[in-house]
Amino acid sequence: MKWIDKLIGKRRVLPHKPFELNPCKYHDQRQFPDLVETDYCRSCDMKMCYMCAHPHFDHGCHVSHTPHKGPEINPSLKGFNWGALTLLSWKDLLCSCGKPWTDGHEPTICVACGSATCSADCHLKLQEDHQCLFFTNFTAEEAVFEEVNGFRAILLHNINVAKQGQRVTYASPRFMSAFKHSESHIALQRGFRQYGTPASSTQDKMQVIEKTPTYEHRLCPCQCEKCVQSPHPVYNCTSYCENSKHKKLQSIECWCICSACILKGPHARSDCLHSCKMPIIE
Repeated sequence: MKWIDKLIGKRRVLPHKPFELNPCKYHDQRQFPDLVETDYCRSCDMKMCYMCAHPHFDHGCHVSHTPHKGPEINPSLKGFNWGALTLLSWKDLLCSCGKPWTDGHEPTICVACGSATCSADCHLKLQEDHQCLFFTNFTAEEAVFEEVNGFRAILLHNINVAKQGQRVTYASPRFMSAFKHSESHIALQRGFRQYGTPASSTQDKMQVIEKTPTYEHRLCPCQCEKCVQSPHPVYNCTSYCENSKHKKLQSIECWCICSACILKGPHARSDCLHSCKMPIIE
């Protein structure tokens, strides 16, 4: 029976951050169980989970949520958090446990916190230390580690088989986008859904190569009175940002499917403010 003791011994329990929230009512909980109402759409006056909130962002709503990113203690981390193109040297990358990342049992990079770990157990340790906080989207009860273990969507196998310039993760760009930049580097762009801070061993191998980020899924850095009310992606900023220098963001492609916009064909958001039937949120 020793194998049972070993199995039970690995089932560590993580106390969740206390939430006074109910399970999300706007999706089938049988298909996506235990997601809680972590976001609130002020435009529609409704609470919902992070997953159901995405269409509201896409249609210009004001959605309040908390980006769970750590303190920006160095310039590289600050650039990475604001969505700047960041190179990560993966061939000599170390896991948070100190072992070579490429020699691990399950070498992955979490698109929620950005940490590279060589095994599931190593990422569990980061989660235990509240460095990865993706679990806060789930039921506000104590949960077994193995049931909620980050969003480890960048796999070493995908990097190895990818060609230069090819994507190496199929996770939502709202979390992170990654592609193979060279034979020794992958390029990362962090989205507005940020749940924690990369382990220091990962940060050491990061190199920000973009002074002015252009990634449209990044967290809006504007500090105007309206933008600071609720963190949001850059593509959701054009309808209410008060900062004139951010008006250039209106060049982002229009996503509307109203009849006026469909007849207009491909166009920028700034080209449909007067004809679009979708109201501009103020």
